[in-house]
Amino acid sequence: MRFSLIILMIFGFLSAQSLPVTIYGKSSAASAFVFRLYLSEDALSGLEKVADQQRPNNNGDFILGFETQKIQEVKIMVGMQSMKFYVIPGHTYHLNFNEITLENQNVFLPQSPLKVIFEKEDMLNVAIDGFNYDYQKFLENDFMFLVKYRDRNRYEEFASAVKEKMNKTPLTDSVSSLFFKNYIYFRLADLRLAARLQKEQALGLETLSYHTIMLHNPTYVDFFKKYFKNYLHEWKSGEDYDKLKKLINSGPSINELDDLLGNNPVLVEEKLRELLLLYVLKQSFYKTGFSQKSINEILDQHSKNSKFIELQAIASNLKIALNRFVRGEIPPLFNLSNLQGDTKSLSDYSGTKIYLMFVNPNCETCETDIRIIKTVQADYAHLIKFVSIYSSHHKTEAQEWVKKQQAPWDFLWFNDDYQLLNDYQVKTYPKYILLDENGKLEYYFPPKPRENLISYLKALQKKKDQEKIDKKDIFRSN
Repeated sequence: MRFSLIILMIFGFLSAQSLPVTIYGKSSAASAFVFRLYLSEDALSGLEKVADQQRPNNNGDFILGFETQKIQEVKIMVGMQSMKFYVIPGHTYHLNFNEITLENQNVFLPQSPLKVIFEKEDMLNVAIDGFNYDYQKFLENDFMFLVKYRDRNRYEEFASAVKEKMNKTPLTDSVSSLFFKNYIYFRLADLRLAARLQKEQALGLETLSYHTIMLHNPTYVDFFKKYFKNYLHEWKSGEDYDKLKKLINSGPSINELDDLLGNNPVLVEEKLRELLLLYVLKQSFYKTGFSQKSINEILDQHSKNSKFIELQAIASNLKIALNRFVRGEIPPLFNLSNLQGDTKSLSDYSGTKIYLMFVNPNCETCETDIRIIKTVQADYAHLIKFVSIYSSHHKTEAQEWVKKQQAPWDFLWFNDDYQLLNDYQVKTYPKYILLDENGKLEYYFPPKPRENLISYLKALQKKKDQEKIDKKDIFRSN
């Protein structure tokens, strides 16, 4: 018995061990691009991190890598284009990106998917792509009939065909096979939920209560979110909703919240209840009547005291994601160099408001906005500092572009820091953010130069002038 327990402990330790994933890449564009590898931080927060990045050498070769315990989806980005695929712990992948060209990289053009060739066929990704193709085809041709008429026969025929293909799929290792099986299972559960082919509670018991929580499997996460999408809405007119709202607003009353959610037969498992609570907190954060301060306190407590390490991380990430662009919060910090080679951070610009601009040499709107700002910058320099962060595939060419702008404020080179762009959610150019005199967020969507920035600056000046008059009046009255 003792020997068996030791074996189980050793097996558990090994199964939880992180293993390396290595991606060897080849690009005909050589060092023109930085290849970035993105990972999702968790299943609920929506945060991503740059796990690795590299410019190819002169031969076009590059290597990306990270460690993981479970099969997971990764994203590779090159310029504005991206592709996703699944990786298995301990595996190596050889990818060929020889169809990338600079002509595809424009912030104003729709981006086609990043084309890649797997030099060695990967059966898990082939199987998932094949299933996704069949699933999308079914949605296009049969989904309306399924939802409108609740045509169970259409569903059964499709599910039967999918399972037959799945059984013929040559996935040799048990880990990939189980992942693929669950991937299909929860996608089919989506169909049953949307078409109401099963009573909701019965479906929840079958799919969520009686299954292990699989946050690394995207179809499980999708189904979980859809199943509980209207959870708050369904409570809205009842006593339980008012009780939930009161408990959330009173701060970290974790046990009472857990007991309230436990009234649902689907939520008998503690980890599932806690996962739902985190999802409910995310849904409630921006809703009228819910205290953001209390929600942050509950998330803090979960991040420190939850029994489940995975849920600790989700709680911590949710707090970051929900507060990232809330007024009064500290924005992502940086240390970047200007054209003169001086390192600058946000603290160097404190004392006035900071108008942060993310620009790109391929962006004509950026140039237009820079010209507009140049006409007013000197008049309002005592109230606001303009700071531009510029990014490009080629630093030297980008610096020449900056010099041509002849703008009298700092332009900071992003230094291939794609995590910074990710943290500020820079998806297109130009991107503007307004910070207050203490370097805290004032507006995530501030007035734009070509719209109402000048009106904002005039109003700001008027407010300052009025404050001076008010101070003089107070002095005279004393």
